[in-house]
Amino acid sequence: PHPPPTRAAGRGAPAMLRRGLLQHSATVQRAQRRSAAWWPPAAPSAPSASRGLAAGAACKRHFERRLIRYPMAELYQVVADVQHYAEFVPWCNSSTVLLSEPGRMEAELAVGFGIFQERYTSLVTLEPTRIVAESRDTQVLEFLRTEWGFSPARDPSATWVTFKVDFKFRSSLYAQVSDLFMQEVVDKMVAAFERRAKAIHRE
Repeated sequence: PHPPPTRAAGRGAPAMLRRGLLQHSATVQRAQRRSAAWWPPAAPSAPSASRGLAAGAACKRHFERRLIRYPMAELYQVVADVQHYAEFVPWCNSSTVLLSEPGRMEAELAVGFGIFQERYTSLVTLEPTRIVAESRDTQVLEFLRTEWGFSPARDPSATWVTFKVDFKFRSSLYAQVSDLFMQEVVDKMVAAFERRAKAIHRE
C-alpha cells in the first residue's frame, strides 16, 4: 500500500525524478550565485509545501481525499489485495505476503526501476474502514506509513477515499526533491487502484 521509495536517479529512473533532480540542481546553483553576491548570507527560508504535502526539514506528510465511483467494499478489496500489487501498482516489481492473520499481515515488497531496486517489509493492519501499512529502516527511508480510509458516499455506488502518507528520507537531497514529484506519484498510485477496481469488478 506504499508509494515506492526512490533509491537513485540513473538512466532507468522515471522521467519525473530526473526532472526533479534537474530542477533541484538549478535551484541550488541559483542560490549559490545569489549568496556569492551578498555577505553575510541571508538565513535560509523554510521550504514551501506542494499541494497536500506538509513541508518540513525531515518528516513529510501527504494527504488526499477523493470521491471514487466504486462501492466501498470493492475498493477496500483492491487495496487489501497486497499479494497482487506487482500486477498493477506502479514501480512494484514483486509483492509477497509472508504472514496473514485476521486483521493483519506482513508482506515483502520489491520496488524500483531499471537497475535500482529496493526491497522492504511492510506491516499491514486491516480494519473495517481503514488499511494502514508501516515500514522502517529501508535503504532510502527511515520510516514510511501509509493509510487508506474508506467512507460511504450518498450514492451507494461511490466511496470517499482518504490517502495519507508519512515518511522520512535518510538523505536531505531526496527529501527536497520529493516535493517536486510526490503529487505525481500519488496521482499515478490512486489511478492504478481505480483501474484495478474496474478490471476486477466491471468485467
